[in-house]
Amino acid sequence: YVKAISLAKGGKTNGLDERRWLGINDSSATFIIIYQDKCAFISRDKNQKSVGILVENRMIYHTQKIIFQKLWQSLK
Repeated sequence: YVKAISLAKGGKTNGLDERRWLGINDSSATFIIIYQDKCAFISRDKNQKSVGILVENRMIYHTQKIIFQKLWQSLK
């Protein structure tokens, strides 16, 4: 099961996921994945090549999780 917040409308759910949208038309596709005391930040560089970083830090994970949960609640 996964929850996702997307910038712009689009995409669809597939059964074990739930999605909410910010309604912002922005083409910057950066993903933040929050899981098991880790945060992964994935995007593209100026040449459209994938680039990412994995942060294994419980405090950063906890902060990102709180931000996500508060934003999730505000998008009902």
